[in-house]
Amino acid sequence: MVEILLKFPEDLRWILKSKESVKFLESVLIQKLCEIKIGDILAEKSELKEEDIDVLDHLIKEGIFKRIKEIE
Repeated sequence: MVEILLKFPEDLRWILKSKESVKFLESVLIQKLCEIKIGDILAEKSELKEEDIDVLDHLIKEGIFKRIKEIE
């Protein structure tokens, strides 16, 4: 197993008061690292070009905007 040393600012020290908090923090870190690795793997084999990404970005934002307007 790999050991990772994390340094938190003093005002966040309360997060690590109990073992449950440390276990929760550990599980969140593992989950986020896995998500990053999966994203890297997917992006590595992607054949999308920069302009394709821009088009998808605009389509997604337009869809979100329309949904928000429908709710209001």
